[in-house]
Amino acid sequence: MKQYLLRALLVILLHAPLVTRSALAGGNPPASPEVTAAMQPYLESYKLAGVIGIIADKTGKVHYQNLLGYSDVEAKKPIREDNVFWIA
Repeated sequence: MKQYLLRALLVILLHAPLVTRSALAGGNPPASPEVTAAMQPYLESYKLAGVIGIIADKTGKVHYQNLLGYSDVEAKKPIREDNVFWIA
């Protein structure tokens, strides 16, 4: 289950740039409580610094958008939708 969750997160992170700003322009979609609940333990245990989770349909309509954690943990700078992730 843990591996599946991490793979799903990676898929979300890799596909997040494909959702354009025009799809988000229709207002801020609500956060998904399920995504928040699933990611919160990883944020609290410092296994992840931040998460951007976007759930969209194939037309590009964003149904849920989660911005959790920090882009800079030391400075406590909140994560934003335009943050760039470096995967090494």
